[in-house]
Amino acid sequence: MNCPKCGKEMEKGWINSAREVVYTRKLKKWFIEASKIGDISLTTHNMTCPRCEAYVCRDCHWVIVPYEDENQ
Repeated sequence: MNCPKCGKEMEKGWINSAREVVYTRKLKKWFIEASKIGDISLTTHNMTCPRCEAYVCRDCHWVIVPYEDENQ
């Protein structure tokens, strides 16, 4: 995958976490889970070892995380 900012090849890897990683539109102060409309769980294997595939551009400091739409 190429970086959308500079066009260079991005490095493929993983984001690992102790808890589910969730995209939300609003900043939350407490532990959240992807249950609200519009929230997206970016990780899989959330009960054992939350992780998701990611691509990094070390020049631009961008990380891209593809995710699966659970509603499809």
